[in-house]
Amino acid sequence: MLGTALLAGGGLLLTSLVARAMDHLVLPHLPTYTATATLPDAAARVTLDVYPLPGLPGEYARRLRFAGPAGNATVTPAADAGGYSRVSLYRTPRGSLAVVTMLGEDFFYDAAAGSVRSLRSYVGGERVDGAFTYLGAFDFVETAGRQGVHFRLVSPDEQAECNPAKSAVAACPRLRAARRE
Repeated sequence: MLGTALLAGGGLLLTSLVARAMDHLVLPHLPTYTATATLPDAAARVTLDVYPLPGLPGEYARRLRFAGPAGNATVTPAADAGGYSRVSLYRTPRGSLAVVTMLGEDFFYDAAAGSVRSLRSYVGGERVDGAFTYLGAFDFVETAGRQGVHFRLVSPDEQAECNPAKSAVAACPRLRAARRE
């Protein structure tokens, strides 16, 4: 029993050390990609910064920065281990912002309070469902007339919602293509 507790504690310590190393070694540098979304009512703004992980091609550290009338907040979601870069934005029925990652780390930003926390811990019990309004997603896209792939906010008018947290992978063309690779 004690061995299991020590092992579990060691796992938490290791996770904490890796997160601190990312904060000090990777995130202080300028991000390779940055995209910002201002909500339609301009009450809040969210920016996603993407940083390559040294020595790990195709893997990225990410930082979400929120800004609103009551203040700013920052969170560092789990690293994108390749192919899971999409981060979807939703307006909640109460007018706040829900951020849903493809790796299951979801955040709730309350612009009025200037706070961010896990969407799962949100007391109001809102979930990513029909009550949420899809605002778009940060993702890598190919833009006609421009060379290469670019990181930006993709609006709902450009591309329908594609989030495995809400729908099956079969509903998302980009994810189906990634599965074939």
